[in-house]
Amino acid sequence: MLKNLVFLFFFLTLMVDNAYAYLDFGTGSYVLQILAASVIGVIFFIKKYLQAIKHFFIRKASSDEDITEKSKGKE
Repeated sequence: MLKNLVFLFFFLTLMVDNAYAYLDFGTGSYVLQILAASVIGVIFFIKKYLQAIKHFFIRKASSDEDITEKSKGKE
């Protein structure tokens, strides 16, 4: 099935004579803006995700320390 789809894609791609397409001068800068925004977005997402994980473990560790300190104070 996948072979047929790949063959159909290439067959239809090769059948096109002329596209008469036009790329504006601003297209290159727009593509660069999209790439830059994507990279910055991925970096921001990873940073926030790792920060949330780190905060989860730090909060858990500090709550464990509070529990042990309270139990020592009761003895």
